[in-house]
Amino acid sequence: MSWRYGVSAYEGLLSLNGIGKNDEERKKMAREMFEIEKKALYEAFKNAPEILFVCGSGNENNDASFEEYIPASFDDLPNLITIGAVDSEGKKTSFTTEGKSVLFYANGYEVESFVPGGDKVKFSGTSMASPNVVNLAAKILALRPNLTPTEVIDWINKGADNLPENPTLKLINPKKTIELLTGKELKGDLKESLQKKWKPTPETANLMAEDYIEEVRKQDANQAKALEGQKSMLAQMFAQVVIDYQTNGKLEILVPQSAPQQGTWSLITENNQPKLTTQVAGQEDYEWVNEVDDNTLRTTTSKGKKYTYVAL
Repeated sequence: MSWRYGVSAYEGLLSLNGIGKNDEERKKMAREMFEIEKKALYEAFKNAPEILFVCGSGNENNDASFEEYIPASFDDLPNLITIGAVDSEGKKTSFTTEGKSVLFYANGYEVESFVPGGDKVKFSGTSMASPNVVNLAAKILALRPNLTPTEVIDWINKGADNLPENPTLKLINPKKTIELLTGKELKGDLKESLQKKWKPTPETANLMAEDYIEEVRKQDANQAKALEGQKSMLAQMFAQVVIDYQTNGKLEILVPQSAPQQGTWSLITENNQPKLTTQVAGQEDYEWVNEVDDNTLRTTTSKGKKYTYVAL
């Protein structure tokens, strides 16, 4: 989105059209109308968590939050990012709007653009910067279509550089982000990183309980209904499960008060994303590996659920 405005825009329109007795009345009317649109826009974004929204911050060398720009001032929506502009040297432009809602910066100075008729013209502004971030987000999703907007933002952040004049501000680095995403820096280590014992987080254990109940429901609706009343107990049980990916490709699942389940595991790359396949008790399943380090493993299951494990 390459537009933004605040309550002052309403005041100007009311004045231009001669609406309102005086400035005080116009301010009141403008505030009422602005709040209606602001709330509606905020709720629309909030109720579309599967969509990533990208907007320019503004070109007035001011603060988006102070000016109450919409949508640029929204700073608590996990599926919205606001973009500021830097020049060809990676330094903030003199015009860019800033503020706590501005997560990233991108090139917005004399960006060559097509205009109707096919001609090319150089434009400057955060309206030129935000499409650079949209382009990067599209590339990320092309490689990892299962990622959520929050995860896309996280990958952009992982590859971003610090602005020279302010290390707390982030400048997108598409090349680095894509390299990290495709695992080029982890290629030799990814399989080795998996070879340890993992335990699901409480949130993941709860998701596992839900998945288990749904699988039971396919066979016996009455039993599934009975298990729904025991969901918290099931979640506690799954929270104690330990998954051991062993170096020889063997898999062992340690379940409380039960004999260990044996199986195998393998890791391949499919559509540029690591795919972890397991076979246990004659059943094959898989999870997409979104991220793995010494302490955390994040995956997307074959059912589209986001699982997180911690290393033991």
